[in-house]
Amino acid sequence: MMRKFATIFSALVLTVALARHGDSSAGVPTDQVRTTVNRVLIILKDPALNSADAKEARRAELSKAILPRFDFEFEKSFEIIR
Repeated sequence: MMRKFATIFSALVLTVALARHGDSSAGVPTDQVRTTVNRVLIILKDPALNSADAKEARRAELSKAILPRFDFEFEKSFEIIR
């Protein structure tokens, strides 16, 4: 589960980094990614969520911030059926 979050977060960070390198007015998709990354950073910097006891709460908050950006049903249509 944590590896999935790390992969998704890395993809978001990479997307924002590449977007900042290009045109500064890239439009709505860039703004959406930037908003999501900013929300993730706020969650990761929140001292109340950084304790060992708050691990599940932090994961829940990260899930609420990240997962809505992905269309898993659409992605399933590209899976190879054996």
